[in-house]
Amino acid sequence: MNIKHFSRNGIILPLSKATVPLENVAYQYGFGVYESLRVRNKIVFFAKQHIERLLQSAKFIDLKHEYTLLKINAYIQDVVQKNNVENCSLKIILIGGKEVKDTILFILPLAPLFPDKKLYSIGVTAETVQYERFLPNAKTLNMLQSYMYYTKAKVKGHYDTLFLDNKGNILEGSRTNFFVIKDTTLITPPKEKLLEGITRRTVIAVA
Repeated sequence: MNIKHFSRNGIILPLSKATVPLENVAYQYGFGVYESLRVRNKIVFFAKQHIERLLQSAKFIDLKHEYTLLKINAYIQDVVQKNNVENCSLKIILIGGKEVKDTILFILPLAPLFPDKKLYSIGVTAETVQYERFLPNAKTLNMLQSYMYYTKAKVKGHYDTLFLDNKGNILEGSRTNFFVIKDTTLITPPKEKLLEGITRRTVIAVA
């Protein structure tokens, strides 16, 4: 991929400028939220839903900023057009600061990552672990446990790790939502206990 530019606070810059100041304590402590979007044929999928969730996540952790849905959407379109790529993933990271003016909004294009198509027919394996994320409804930068559990599962040859609550109920995966089909009924854990994925909402709406 020929990615050369990213966006910081709405300003398009070369990738060489994609740095985070070390004195930003908020970044050091993971005081931020993020979203990952997909771009196909230069079309950004579910941009509105992802931006809304980003803003909601920021509200959950009391991260104050001056960005709006319309502003962020415009920044996203600028990044896609400037890089002139057909397909990519977009990472949006909103990092807090001591004051509103100190917040930083990054929008960075990344190489697209697709699941192997054969997995849709042969299925995957997953391991389970008892773990409930702090503030599960917020997509925060506090992802250490999810990263560790996911990495351990991959080493063992699994696709993902499924998190269980203290009663042994499945909540979600480290990077996936969980569904079961029983007869003609679609079953999924309650959204209050997990990060409600955009795909999850879409599956329920389609169903």
